[in-house]
Amino acid sequence: MNKFIYICFILLWSTTTNAENISLAEILQSSPSKQILSEKSSAQHFIFSYKVHQNGNFQNTVFNYGVIGNVFNAPNDINPYQQAPKYYFPRNGRFRHGIVSSLWVGGVVNRDTLVSTGIDYDYPNGVYSFEFLPDNYFEDNYIDLSPRRFFLNASDFQLSQNTFQTTFVDTNSSLYWFQDFHPYDGRMHKPLGIKVTQTSYSWSYKYAEDFLIVDYEIENVGKFPIYDAYIGLYHEGAMHHTGEVPAPKLDDLEGFLESYPYEYEELGNEQINLAWTCDVDGDPYGGVWHRASTVNCLGIAPLYVPEEADVYNFNWWTTIGIEDWGPRKKDPMTGAVRKFNGVYGTPKGDKNKYYLMAHPEVDYSGYEASVDYSNRGWIEPTESADAISDGHHVNYLLSWGPFDLEQQDRKHVTLVLSVGQYFHTVPSAYRDIFNPLNPKPFMDQLDFEDLINNVRWAKRIYDNPGVDTDLDGDYGKYIFIVDSLTFDSTQVF
Repeated sequence: MNKFIYICFILLWSTTTNAENISLAEILQSSPSKQILSEKSSAQHFIFSYKVHQNGNFQNTVFNYGVIGNVFNAPNDINPYQQAPKYYFPRNGRFRHGIVSSLWVGGVVNRDTLVSTGIDYDYPNGVYSFEFLPDNYFEDNYIDLSPRRFFLNASDFQLSQNTFQTTFVDTNSSLYWFQDFHPYDGRMHKPLGIKVTQTSYSWSYKYAEDFLIVDYEIENVGKFPIYDAYIGLYHEGAMHHTGEVPAPKLDDLEGFLESYPYEYEELGNEQINLAWTCDVDGDPYGGVWHRASTVNCLGIAPLYVPEEADVYNFNWWTTIGIEDWGPRKKDPMTGAVRKFNGVYGTPKGDKNKYYLMAHPEVDYSGYEASVDYSNRGWIEPTESADAISDGHHVNYLLSWGPFDLEQQDRKHVTLVLSVGQYFHTVPSAYRDIFNPLNPKPFMDQLDFEDLINNVRWAKRIYDNPGVDTDLDGDYGKYIFIVDSLTFDSTQVF
């Protein structure tokens, strides 16, 4: 199956950025409020590199250890006096639409349940941890694959396509790990034995400038098979104007959209499986929108997951300022609910992370935190539910599986990250309509149209409609439209 044929065929030039080679220790020093469980001096010898996608309208930074988003304030290589972008939209604007996304991979090796993470937060204890590192310790291992037929010396802003590739592993020796001891697992980090090739794409064309496509190839390079594996993308959300003082408000929410009507109603609903994040009300001022209003949303959706994966999960939780809580379903047989080290929210430790990934569950949205869905098998709303539905610190995990990885086997997951404009359309809607016990009228007026349009364009770029690219006999859903005057028919996918 030849991916990206549709768009790559017409591209004549591209954009790229030069990777900045800095040590992780130097980056961490720019974020003194955070700490690492154990920062070894040897970490300073790593080449901690990144690339900046800034040719489109959606600007972001990708790192060579499984992280998307400039969480540690790395400098922009175009202008080192500025930070590299962090989910910025529109281009060169001051609106941030996320904090960080991170690859998580879990599975069973021999009798051990293991999860490796690009980045993991334990906010109550103020800790970061990292379990992927570059496969080449001492060299910048980012490759610029951007096509450059013309303008060989062109700058990022003169080119049309970015394609960046890097590899990282979870198998480096403990000498190089940034987290010596996992307090929740009671041991050192134990790797799955995987190598990840991460390839990211962005474009400057009108129909493709609002999203980023990221492909992960997971390869088992260990000595043992990995059974019942899951791939996940953790996301920490934030929607704010960078000029908010003294600091951005933690007033964001999340949700999941399983399907959306096709443009032609004859086709029914299209499977989307889209996680979204937004500001709770769009930040109006005086009942009207103003220059710092955050009316857009961010969406993340799969373009491809392994065919054998039949579990699609979406789980969210919140930590800062309210309580460590998230929606959870009860066991249908016993009514019991597994807590994660005493809380319903943050999945601490490998076993809890894997449990979250492996148990089928698609959470309701943050707007619905106060709605009692216990008759549908959910836990009852917490006492602080109204405060949670009024906006909170967003954390969620999208995950897909299970599948097996024999030695040298490889599996892909391809995702799109996109901004959707004008998600909030009525400045007074939250004030006038929203009811925490009945949020549906408010949610019905949220506008997904632009976000869905972007995801559809990403799907077309990834897998050309009307072409049997994987040779399985399926050309995609289509209808015939017949001209009432000429009776000519057109096949529409």
